[in-house]
Amino acid sequence: MSDLKREMLNLTVVIPVFNRHRLIVECLEAIKAQTQPVDKIVIVDDASEDQTVEVVENWRKNHPDCPLLLLKQPVNMGVSYARNRGAEYSVKGGLVAFIDSDDLWPDDLAKRAREAFATFPEWVAASSDRNIIYYSAPGNVGRVFKRSSKDWARDGIIAFLEKKHCGTSNTIFRVDAFRLSGGFPHLRAGQEDFPCFIKIAKAGPWGWIPGDPVQYRYFKYEDKGQAQHLSALRSPFPLLRCIHLLQEILQDEPGGSLSFKRRYRKAKARCLARHWFKLAKRCNNAGSKKRMHIFYAEARKTGGCSLPMFLKTLR
Repeated sequence: MSDLKREMLNLTVVIPVFNRHRLIVECLEAIKAQTQPVDKIVIVDDASEDQTVEVVENWRKNHPDCPLLLLKQPVNMGVSYARNRGAEYSVKGGLVAFIDSDDLWPDDLAKRAREAFATFPEWVAASSDRNIIYYSAPGNVGRVFKRSSKDWARDGIIAFLEKKHCGTSNTIFRVDAFRLSGGFPHLRAGQEDFPCFIKIAKAGPWGWIPGDPVQYRYFKYEDKGQAQHLSALRSPFPLLRCIHLLQEILQDEPGGSLSFKRRYRKAKARCLARHWFKLAKRCNNAGSKKRMHIFYAEARKTGGCSLPMFLKTLR
């Protein structure tokens, strides 16, 4: 294998973490267990207030052969800042992945990803399938939802606009495409992934990595050694900034056939309407009826909504 191809297959895994001293080890073990080792693991601790840093440092001492870099934030800056800072240590021309500290990779994902990107050099990013698992009590699996990422490979930007994004922990990016997108915006709105994914999807083909899924784990009980998701803030105003960012990103139409452009416009309208609806719902929950009606009117302007769709959103 040439030096250039080896560089292209370089894979950096970034793990943002905040107050998850019990879960971070399981995530690390899953990355270390890859049948084809990753080239670098970058953990960005976002000013944890528990034993997360100590746990990671002890794990690193017990695994001196693991290429682990631990970065410590002096103050909490949010998941986007943590991800972007970790991505600075990825290799140009290589691959970068972002996995949440409570999620688990299957042991062959790194191998499958490298092979897929080598086979399809035009891909800007690729996603594997994922299982979303809810735990109602320690060791007690509740609901499990299986999610395929095949549609995103087939429909690209249209799939993102119609179906939201296909998951971050199960997605791997080309470093150059990720850097060109500007990375994750610092919104703290619970929507940081979506504008980044939209930008990258507009830049080129999105691939699908078949095989065992990534495990997304959600815990519905207390005292599990983890904080909320780093993007779990639900204030209305960061979401408004997200909508304005999406409007800017989606302003320029991608090239394609006339039928594709029609689908794009329709999907764009429904995507923006969905986000305006979500903002109206948050204002309604906060008791601000006036703002709710203002944002509902914005949703109607997009041409991608109806009154039944709005009422369904408010339930």
